[in-house]
Amino acid sequence: MPYNHWIRMMIGDCVEILVRLALDKTEVNVTSDGDDVKLNVSDTTIKGTSDIDIDGAVYDIKSCSQYAFRNKWSGGFQALYKADDFGYVGQLYGYADAQDKKAGGWIVVDKSSGEIKIVEVDASKEQEAFIRQHREQVVDLVSNNRPFQRCFEEEEETFFRKKTGGKVLNRSCSWCSFKQSCWPEAQYLPSRHSKAQSKPYKWYIEYPDDPNTER
Repeated sequence: MPYNHWIRMMIGDCVEILVRLALDKTEVNVTSDGDDVKLNVSDTTIKGTSDIDIDGAVYDIKSCSQYAFRNKWSGGFQALYKADDFGYVGQLYGYADAQDKKAGGWIVVDKSSGEIKIVEVDASKEQEAFIRQHREQVVDLVSNNRPFQRCFEEEEETFFRKKTGGKVLNRSCSWCSFKQSCWPEAQYLPSRHSKAQSKPYKWYIEYPDDPNTER
């Protein structure tokens, strides 16, 4: 990871600590200040430390970018459940199940604006069953070194809703530190069709033709 990634992570940690301090000035009923937990999954013991309990339910404190605050967390639990690239739902349920407690939700803070959003869990029984089943499957795959299967396919790049002829990594793959194990041909290149002075970079599988070249 580049150095600025670690700086961003440390800033996020500091913001989360400040949010926890701010909770002491409210009437929120904090029933636990984080617990070291163990959960047995498919004969494998998973250890972790939860953030905070409120009224006996487990909550995570998360810091995020303004983009994530507006576009990811604003949709509530159901939106997160459908696009949980970082496994936040499984993590929260792991903490809760390890202590036989209710999964409460997330206290999310925008690092840019300082805005705070409470995202409560409102999972159905079917969704909770899937969360726990998926956890069993993932732990089995990892602990038993099962053959790896690529989970996503490349996507066609678009610019102003028009296809450019290029192909890029799926968003979930672009976050992954092991992306080039699945996509050895992937290249981190500037967007060829962007008109911005500082062009955004993307992970390309196929680089599009030069838009200034006539066909």
